[in-house]
Amino acid sequence: MSDLKKLYLDIHNKMSAEHGFSSKALWGSENSQRIRFEVLTKCIDFSKSEMNILDIGSGLGHLYGFLNEQGLSFNYTGLEINQSFFEQSKCSFPNGNFILGDVSNLKELEGEFDYSFASGIYNLGNRSDTQKCFIDDCRIIFNKTKEAFSVNFLSTNSKRQDEISVYHDPCDIIALIQDKITNNYEVFHNYLPNDFTITIYK
Repeated sequence: MSDLKKLYLDIHNKMSAEHGFSSKALWGSENSQRIRFEVLTKCIDFSKSEMNILDIGSGLGHLYGFLNEQGLSFNYTGLEINQSFFEQSKCSFPNGNFILGDVSNLKELEGEFDYSFASGIYNLGNRSDTQKCFIDDCRIIFNKTKEAFSVNFLSTNSKRQDEISVYHDPCDIIALIQDKITNNYEVFHNYLPNDFTITIYK
């Protein structure tokens, strides 16, 4: 297991022990989580039916719940490395397809996804290591995605930075995407004071 994955498990197991299986076991309040989901999913064409959705680092399955609330017709696959989060997700959302694993498991899955999402999974560890992990993951995810891949980060513009999280300069992430993936992307940096989201289009 990589150091980043071990750090993720240690931090979130500690947070879930303190806050239970709630949004605070992940990244903040229920309201801020909802705002993040609204921005992440701006790329979805809601007129489509039976679309395939991929959620990398699905946590407690809250994105699945959010999409259900929108009345979206979709098939959902969530990948999560935390055993307790994975089990709780299956109990909370029995109609979702939750898999205990990470991006490496995508090679075992048949077909492609219309839209892929990653929320809050590149916010721990050393900045350079985390950015390398992101771009390695992004290549795999993008190859399995037909329409768009949306991902969010904590921003170096944040005025309230803690000592646990890693904050990214949006320009650094954009440069990586342009150099390694594509020039077809959109940036959202005005919805919360400490976040930014990038949607990468096919």
